Amino acid sequence: MRNNKLITSLLLASLAATALVGCNNNAPENAAANVNEKVSGNSNVKEEEAPATAKYAASKDPIELRIHMHFNDREAFDDNWEAFKKAAEFTNVTLKGVAPKSASKSVEVFNLMMSSGDIPDIVQGERDPLEKFGKQGAFVPLNDLIDQHAPNIKKFLDSRLDVKRAITAGDGNIYFIPFIPEGDVAEGWFYRQDWLDKLKLQAPKTIDEFYNVMKAFKEKDPNGNGKADEVPIFDRNNANWMDHYLVLWDARRSMVIRDGNVGYGPLEPQFKTAVSSLAKWYKEGLIDKEIFTRGNKSRDIMLGDNVGGMTQDWFASTYKMNQAMKDKVPGLSLQAYAPPAGMDGKIREATRRDVIAGYGWSISSSSKYQEEAIKYFDFWFTEEGNRLNNFGIEGITYDMVDGAPKLRPEMLQGTLPDNLLKHGAFTQTFGLQEFDQELQNISPEAQKVMNEYRENKYSVELPPILKQENVDPKLLDEKTQRYQYVAEKLQKWILGAENIEDNYDEFVAQLKKMNIEEALKADQAAYEKYISVK
Repeated sequence: MRNNKLITSLLLASLAATALVGCNNNAPENAAANVNEKVSGNSNVKEEEAPATAKYAASKDPIELRIHMHFNDREAFDDNWEAFKKAAEFTNVTLKGVAPKSASKSVEVFNLMMSSGDIPDIVQGERDPLEKFGKQGAFVPLNDLIDQHAPNIKKFLDSRLDVKRAITAGDGNIYFIPFIPEGDVAEGWFYRQDWLDKLKLQAPKTIDEFYNVMKAFKEKDPNGNGKADEVPIFDRNNANWMDHYLVLWDARRSMVIRDGNVGYGPLEPQFKTAVSSLAKWYKEGLIDKEIFTRGNKSRDIMLGDNVGGMTQDWFASTYKMNQAMKDKVPGLSLQAYAPPAGMDGKIREATRRDVIAGYGWSISSSSKYQEEAIKYFDFWFTEEGNRLNNFGIEGITYDMVDGAPKLRPEMLQGTLPDNLLKHGAFTQTFGLQEFDQELQNISPEAQKVMNEYRENKYSVELPPILKQENVDPKLLDEKTQRYQYVAEKLQKWILGAENIEDNYDEFVAQLKKMNIEEALKADQAAYEKYISVK
């Protein structure tokens, strides 16, 4: 074990030097007090000496491990959560939460805990700081522990090389086990079916057909109010909405990997064609004039006012708009279809779920129970553990029907994750997501189209998050600057403030001044290291 004083010094120095996320004066007044009030030592064996009768016993005798868990700026581990009590019956491991429930800033609470030097056995946090502090000795590398004591995690990682690569740090070590969303399909293309029917049109299957349908939505008064107020294309995502449409021309606005070579989307010839087309659509009124600013309420506004024609959005919630708007807009019918095929005839969907979420659980290098902790982690990757994580407690949140868990109706009223979290299930901080759980909260119509997207592999491959060791801070700054520069230019081009045909060469020259070529070389090296993980 490493010396706690050494770890504390390293962490304090790191926090001071990098200012990972500074704690401001608005931090909860009792946050520091809660940190200081933690008992010394990381774990306690319970007084009773019970035999190891638990099915997935991580310890011969019942033990208590301390966990720091604070997430979503509002949730902290609750010792009374039924799901974790049930897990203790399986494993002989009870968790004791140490994060202050009154805190409202998860990152600040994490930083306070780390700077205190009193690091509990298990720490939930975001990926980057977990890896950063892991390299400095605060968290133990999990590679050998997984190989020796976590057969279910090992089996999973062997079957999912993409996950293994995503959680392997630049030094070759794994410092955390993440939350892993299942199913690559997230969002889809929705059209007003009632408008298509009224205008006797079919859902478009090509870019040209899409353009013609949007023109008809704009010009043929499908809402029947005698006004030219229809907004054919709207979107809730201010910052990234154009990504949904750039892929129609196989264009991207960031890193792209083609045949093993790392490239940059804005430098590819199809980028200019795609942006010119979107600018044309905007000028003709096919795209919401406030698409860069309207924000998350866009769907409610456009549909509630009966002016919106199509959008690209999440399947489950968007299908629910038909029921939500039935009294305000009688006959409103949003239906999902495949994206129109691109110029090369290939169908692409720009959105997909990330391989892993950006957070997970680590094990403290000062814990006396590292082996027990990894065995506890492994339980959550068993059939019973995964069911407990995703569906909660049988007889309370779900029932077994024909050999499979079926969520109770009350769990499907409102927001499913919030309902499950009340019982400690599906925290979405660690473990596997069971896609069947999500499907139970989605209408049969949405399920059908989602399966079409999945089976036909419409979702494009997202570039991996590349990890570079000892990267020049200047390159990181320039990466941020390039992102902002491209975003600003895209907005100007689409809004018509500038013409991409007139200043594209100047745009490319500026990217080169911002060291895009040097950055691509570094990314290529990092990508080759990434794919070397086996």
